Amino acid sequence: MKKFVIPCLGLILLAGCDQAQQSAAEGNSTQNAVPQVTDNATSAMCSNEKLAGGWHDADVSPEAEQAVDAVLAQMGNNVRLKSILAVKTQVVNGTNYAIEFDTQDGQVWHAVVYRTLDGEFTITQGATLGDLCG
Repeated sequence: MKKFVIPCLGLILLAGCDQAQQSAAEGNSTQNAVPQVTDNATSAMCSNEKLAGGWHDADVSPEAEQAVDAVLAQMGNNVRLKSILAVKTQVVNGTNYAIEFDTQDGQVWHAVVYRTLDGEFTITQGATLGDLCG
């Protein structure tokens, strides 16, 4: 009986260790990933439902202005900001900024920018013509 139980316990321990290593490896690969915005996320950001970890209306902050500056730099030298029309934020491992703005030529654009905890900005959804929630 002992000859049967001891090998079985050994196999169970090895299987458990392998699953823990796989979970740790998956956690490391997603921990440094930049959050991407999907169509489902866009509809969630435009919802009025208040959820923990969800999107919330925000004031125009210096960070939101920096996020718009990053988007404008990507759009090119011909684009001039007129005003920031709306800001929504989502706290993740950093902050997502969904920003609607208009340019001097009268066009309305929106974009999503991720700000790391270290203050670095990454554009996750480039400038798109049209209202954020339109």
